[in-house]
Amino acid sequence: MKSNHEYWEVITYHQSQKERIPRVYELKDVNFSVKIHRHIHYPETWLLSCLELDIRRYDLETDSFDEAANRAIAYLLEYLHRYSDLRKTLSEIMEVTI
Repeated sequence: MKSNHEYWEVITYHQSQKERIPRVYELKDVNFSVKIHRHIHYPETWLLSCLELDIRRYDLETDSFDEAANRAIAYLLEYLHRYSDLRKTLSEIMEVTI
């Protein structure tokens, strides 16, 4: 089983620290900009953002990257499931009206 770090790529590090601590991770190999990141106004937690899905600074409520990655995936799956329900309904309407 792959670790979360194999699916996520570090794209930004903290600038002010001597140690290279990741600040932003981006999901690899997807057509969306899915990011888990830190923010100065949300200390000690990771946030989820995906501009294509209009998700901005969703608090994952954990300081652990691995836990944040799992929570982000669970949130996105639930979020996209709502879209699949809408797509199914719209497809059914389309079939009736054609």
